[in-house]
Amino acid sequence: MVFMKERERLQKKLEKNIMFQKYLYKVVENAEEFHEIREIIARYDTLTATHEVSHVRLKHASPLFHHQKCCISLAQISSVYATITETI
Repeated sequence: MVFMKERERLQKKLEKNIMFQKYLYKVVENAEEFHEIREIIARYDTLTATHEVSHVRLKHASPLFHHQKCCISLAQISSVYATITETI
């Protein structure tokens, strides 16, 4: 009985998440940049790590930022970077 409930739970989870696997397979089929799903995941991990590093650098570069609690998007970071490089 316990195993049946666990099996049902896992089956529902599989059915819920299968659409993501199908989507990633379609990306691999249509994108020249990626040949396997793990390459997409690795790219995501790289972008996330870069975002975190940029966030930390920006935090240490601006004393005002220490007093603000906000979430900065990649687009906002790019905008700030462009502004800084224009003034230099």
